[in-house]
Amino acid sequence: MELLGFMFAAGIWFWLLFIVMSIAIIGAIEIESGVAAFLSILSGIIILWLFSGHITPSFSGTIEWLNQHWLQCIIYVASYALIGVLWSSVKLYFYTHNLADKLKTDYTDQADRDRSWKIQTNLRVLRGRLMCWMTYWPWSLFWTLINDPIKHFYRFAYNKMIIVYQWVIDSAYRSNFK
Repeated sequence: MELLGFMFAAGIWFWLLFIVMSIAIIGAIEIESGVAAFLSILSGIIILWLFSGHITPSFSGTIEWLNQHWLQCIIYVASYALIGVLWSSVKLYFYTHNLADKLKTDYTDQADRDRSWKIQTNLRVLRGRLMCWMTYWPWSLFWTLINDPIKHFYRFAYNKMIIVYQWVIDSAYRSNFK
């Protein structure tokens, strides 16, 4: 309850820290660095603790709280883990379909496309991504909901405009070199 009070008492500073920390976590997930995402969370917690005069965590108080609310903690952790596992499956679905679309445009040779598919969908290769998606699922979900529709829109627009783009390029060539 003290933390909740601090969130509202600290006002803009808490939320700015949360936003900066979230941007760092999303960036870490994008570059597939679970260590960087963990360090972002850890540094956010340390900054919160250092600059909050309202919260003075004590080890004995934390242990006492955990003893009183152990079932609630287990339910929260289990729920977070379950949602993370489910989200990683959904995200893998999006990832593989986006990858298939990308490979269709990048490779014209079926053998090259198949080889690239096998490499990029190998579970050993995907392990780090899957773990990041599971562990940091709230940020992964948020970024997927924002980023994927934007990418799809611009990919769609590019594919529809490709004829126009080629006409502009050909027109410039004809007017300058023929």
